[in-house]
Amino acid sequence: MTKLHPTSTSLLEIQNSNSLLDIQNSASLLEIQNSTIRYTWISYFLFVLLSSIAGDTLILVSSVKHRAFKLHPFIVSCIQHIAVADLLVALTAVLPRLVSLVAEGWVLGDLLCAVGPFVMIYPVTVSIILICVMATSKLVILKFPAVSTDLTARKGHLVCGVFWVFALNIPTAMLVVDETDVTYDYRTYTCHYSFSSPTWNWLEPLLAMINSIIPNFLVVGSTIPLMVYLIKARQVSRRIRGARRWQGILTTFVTVAVYSVSALPYSVYRALESQSDVIKDPDGSLFRVAVSFLFLNTISNFYIYLFTVPSFRNFLSGKIDTVYTSMSLTSFRTTKISSLRGSSSKSRGEIISPKITNRGADHV
Repeated sequence: MTKLHPTSTSLLEIQNSNSLLDIQNSASLLEIQNSTIRYTWISYFLFVLLSSIAGDTLILVSSVKHRAFKLHPFIVSCIQHIAVADLLVALTAVLPRLVSLVAEGWVLGDLLCAVGPFVMIYPVTVSIILICVMATSKLVILKFPAVSTDLTARKGHLVCGVFWVFALNIPTAMLVVDETDVTYDYRTYTCHYSFSSPTWNWLEPLLAMINSIIPNFLVVGSTIPLMVYLIKARQVSRRIRGARRWQGILTTFVTVAVYSVSALPYSVYRALESQSDVIKDPDGSLFRVAVSFLFLNTISNFYIYLFTVPSFRNFLSGKIDTVYTSMSLTSFRTTKISSLRGSSSKSRGEIISPKITNRGADHV
């Protein structure tokens, strides 16, 4: 049976208390006591939130409306679905953490604390599976070129849609097993599901195998072949002075590599945590760092595509140039109009002044 963290608060306790705030008033060794450290975490999660919202929105707009990704259509559809999943992660996982860090406790109400973990785990699971789909499909496209033409954008959306539905298995199981098994974790400043029921002794490993272990195994298994294809394609590209093909491989390879790096610290921590005498983390600081690495995957995609997809980079560069030119023209027109108005006023003054002087002389 999974034990609750000593300073966590279960939903049953919340329901039996007057308010969640009454429970939070109790001292917690896991709370961040140093203001500098807390502001550092606030800055980090604010950066993650803004980067994800801006970056993923640009990815979706540029790929859907302007078709700025000149990659295989199946891969582009995966990119779009991953962007949607990352946006949901930012809103359901990053934003509550940021608010709690700023407020130094949970202030979003009991209802959001109870519902949040079921919503938060869903896009995280989807993102993992879709990265697996992207990596394996790219490998299939490279290894079996004849299949490439059959993998259309429509089929990509269909496959991704199936996995969006499939990923509901975890929140559904959580609701069925024990919908009240929710705690507030001071290590992450958010509410989470505790998996305390004995049913999870056999169900949790099964779901982990289906939703995490197998996809991660496929991702890692695809990395080495993709790297080999990348090296070969790069060499061919240099000989024929081309770039498109190897850059498509590079995009997938870097996405997979960044995902693997972001997941590694958390995986290692969980593995060591199972051996209570191995890891010592009394204030939860190591766990916070391990969890924070997971969000590198959330913010990295925009920068990866900016670096590895020339068509996307050129599209954004063109838009920036257009905006800059428009602003420059507006500024020039404003300056010109102001200058003309000043010249006109000065001319009228020069014409009127002699008349006034002559009238004064006549009157004298």
